[in-house]
Amino acid sequence: GRDTAIKNEERQMRILMQQSFSDTGTFAGVQTQSWITGSGDCSVYVGTYAAQAKQICLAIVSLSLSSGSGYLWSGTALLGSDPNQNKYYSIMAYLPGKGAFFCMGSNGQNTDTGTASSPTPWSQPGCYGDANL
Repeated sequence: GRDTAIKNEERQMRILMQQSFSDTGTFAGVQTQSWITGSGDCSVYVGTYAAQAKQICLAIVSLSLSSGSGYLWSGTALLGSDPNQNKYYSIMAYLPGKGAFFCMGSNGQNTDTGTASSPTPWSQPGCYGDANL
């Protein structure tokens, strides 16, 4: 159902991010570097793939929100002026059926058990705290 649809949309976002990186050498235009908690936040994408990223974002948020809380993250945990922050990514979307996040990292790792409550928050494979992104 809903969780499967969210995972499929997230996989589409990964493809889009890879296309963007291939074209530009950066994930910057398709990274939010912040949490998206509602459909109004889906307008943050820029560049060639902005319209497609927005549509995927809207689908994910809509599917998540229908259970009461929707979240999407695309970016890294690296903030500020780190020159590498746009060369890696984590896409994390809330799965309402599972009650956890589906994380996909630029390192090819993923999990559908992502949470902020582990000993090291978001450190599961593919989540933004994954030391090997």
